[in-house]
Amino acid sequence: MLWAHDAGAALRFKPAYAPDAVLLSLDLPDMDGNLLVARLALDGDCAVVALSGRGEAARMATLDGGAHDYLAKPMAMRDIVVRLRAAAQRRAPIVLADKAARVLCPA
Repeated sequence: MLWAHDAGAALRFKPAYAPDAVLLSLDLPDMDGNLLVARLALDGDCAVVALSGRGEAARMATLDGGAHDYLAKPMAMRDIVVRLRAAAQRRAPIVLADKAARVLCPA
């Protein structure tokens, strides 16, 4: 797991580390989270799971913008793990049991 503290770091890290999934909070200090979702979705090479407490309209906009899944804050850690795993498997249906998922988590 690799942590990026803002959208700029996430965009720099993504090509270098090729994550299977990106978990991101929509509340970023340097970019609107939905803009980052859209930029990550352009490549289509990793699953994007968004976290936010913004409400139903924001959830729909985030999913329409390219996120594979959306979790409303607060959420349980097990929900995050299950959703990340499911999103990564939908993106790449063949998953080896001994392969560790590479996950990029902008905080």
